[in-house]
Amino acid sequence: MNMAITIRNIMLICNRVIVKQQTLLGRPFMSSFKLYENRKNEETLEESETIKDIDVEKIFIQPKVQEILKRIRHINMDKVFRTVTKPLSLPRYQFLTEEELQQQLEEARQKAEIKLQMPPVLKPKPSVTEILSYDPELQGLDNFKIVFTDITYGISDRQRLIVVRDTDGTLRKAKRGERHRMNQTYFPQNGRKHKLPIMFEDEHLDNLLQREKYEFVLDRACLQFEPDDPDYIKIIEKTYQHIDTTRSFNELRSTRHFGSMAFYFVVARKMDNLLLDMIQRKLISDAADLVRLYCIVHPDSDTAQQSVSEGDDLGIVKIFLQYDSRKKGNLELALQTYEDMQKQRHIVEEGVKSAHGHT
Repeated sequence: MNMAITIRNIMLICNRVIVKQQTLLGRPFMSSFKLYENRKNEETLEESETIKDIDVEKIFIQPKVQEILKRIRHINMDKVFRTVTKPLSLPRYQFLTEEELQQQLEEARQKAEIKLQMPPVLKPKPSVTEILSYDPELQGLDNFKIVFTDITYGISDRQRLIVVRDTDGTLRKAKRGERHRMNQTYFPQNGRKHKLPIMFEDEHLDNLLQREKYEFVLDRACLQFEPDDPDYIKIIEKTYQHIDTTRSFNELRSTRHFGSMAFYFVVARKMDNLLLDMIQRKLISDAADLVRLYCIVHPDSDTAQQSVSEGDDLGIVKIFLQYDSRKKGNLELALQTYEDMQKQRHIVEEGVKSAHGHT
């Protein structure tokens, strides 16, 4: 966008033109640009205590971390491609060779990877008001704020220039809520609302969580908010905490949110219940991967300082139980039960082999 004059002069000119305009898109100008007031606590943003001292953005995108999160997520094709409500249509049948079948399965796996792509993990972005200029001669000229939006195509919503002229003559960059509203006005995203959906209010959100609509809540949050929006982070953390309390981890397994949830628990040092769930489901390799992730995120922890064979999944889990577990008793009991079951299974298998004349 080429400018022959300064932003300040542009805004002074636009002010005199727009003030005479009474309507925008058939609605009163003042109400059309009413600021996004229902966004809560925008001026007093606080970082989550769980990620305060950790560079989660840098760690989350590490290839090794992504590899671990994808492994423990699993891909259940029936769950990924489960039937959704839609108009009935005739089934389609195909006769395939073994080679064509394997090709179709590989294409299905690739589609599943796309559907299961994890939402990014970012720190909450602080709301900082950047003043561009102050023009006292404009103070009191209008009794409403005026928003100017660069609607040039090809610019991302996060980089788009949006400025606000306040009633006291201050020209500043738009705040988070104002940016959200103007981007949605000029470049609407399908399913995203101008105002905070009522489902995210505490009363309704609690009701959804009680009904275990975790995936629905998280999908809707991803659609409504940017990943560094404090409201988004508050909602997903509340959802993860409810899952941890009810131990409903399997509700998110084989969804795009399982990896992000596991990463949150590891960063917050609240992974014991998830680890217990994995052991009880006999997912020992997943449990070991979770501990490996813990060592990456917390390299100064006692567990990370110990040496153990990379392939010794049980050994890695036992080291975490010894040094960093907050629920050592429950985890040790679950691990002992798992080991006893494995021993009994081995005895039965040996007995079956002996009965069939195998040594």
